[in-house]
Amino acid sequence: MRLPEFSPRTVSAIQPILPPGTPVNNPLDLVAGATGVEFKKALSYVVKDPNIDSIIAICVPPVTIDQTLVADAIIDTARISKLPLYACFMGVTYGTGAFERLKEHGIPAMIFPEKKNRLEQKNAVIGDEALQILSCYQIPVASYKYAFSKEEAGKIAAKIGGPVVIKVNTPFILHKTEYGAVAVDLRTPTEVISAYADMEKRITKAFPKSKEQFSVVVQEMITGGVETVIGMTTDPSFGALIMFGLGGIYVEVMKDVSFRIAPLTDLDARDMIKSLKGYKLLTGFRGSKPVNIASVEDSILKLSQLVLDFPDFAEIDINPFIVSAEENATKAVDARFVLAPLK
Repeated sequence: MRLPEFSPRTVSAIQPILPPGTPVNNPLDLVAGATGVEFKKALSYVVKDPNIDSIIAICVPPVTIDQTLVADAIIDTARISKLPLYACFMGVTYGTGAFERLKEHGIPAMIFPEKKNRLEQKNAVIGDEALQILSCYQIPVASYKYAFSKEEAGKIAAKIGGPVVIKVNTPFILHKTEYGAVAVDLRTPTEVISAYADMEKRITKAFPKSKEQFSVVVQEMITGGVETVIGMTTDPSFGALIMFGLGGIYVEVMKDVSFRIAPLTDLDARDMIKSLKGYKLLTGFRGSKPVNIASVEDSILKLSQLVLDFPDFAEIDINPFIVSAEENATKAVDARFVLAPLK
């Protein structure tokens, strides 16, 4: 496995933490006896390194080290960073104090680093992590930012400009519309602030025992396009099947979708699109502009490659995927990745 090198600034910041002469490399060895203090200092520098996009904090705790203090260092780091952060405590068992603290604060934890992607408490990837996966494969995503207060949400909306959507930011609500956790077509910061306050009251009442800080995603609202859905499901006989269909009522009521076995060719992607009953909605109907079919084909092919690269995914749902006449207005709005069960 190839790991990125730390920036010179990170190396200089970490060196005083370690014994003299200890090399600063990735992976970073804090040497035996590192406590929560050393972990917290090192993590605070690593999360700011522009070369790093995810972190696994591995601790092999000797009997003289308080594991919970190391866990607290990881939790504190997660509060100040948006990077995916995982914890591994080798030589201990699930259910110990450190594991329980990490679990309470939503930090994925394991006893073997090889299990990073298959954690016991995580069977789906949603929200920011899901959209980041799409971006890594250059599948276009509607711009978004997180807000932890109604005032912050209003400021973000003003920067985005135009209508926005706000959605509650939490992994335990998969179907947000059922809880009133989505507000659309908000055109002014005042409307966003009001919607945030209403949503916070509603979600707090629905989940009174939740210890998670309330926050929302403020996202640009894509208008003027056709709502579609791109995804993948796993067939026991044929393996990964790529899916494309018209979104909204078309996929829920009319089941207007098509499937092809991965991997796909460009001809497969084109045929999937043309085989839909509602294909005319994409080519221009009653005066509407035809959508950019080439950008849809490209996104379908990129999803096919993603599926080949990561066979651990059992289902993928990019919904809605708004397609428009202009290529730069064709974007994914939300996504969900379901992990296959361990064999």
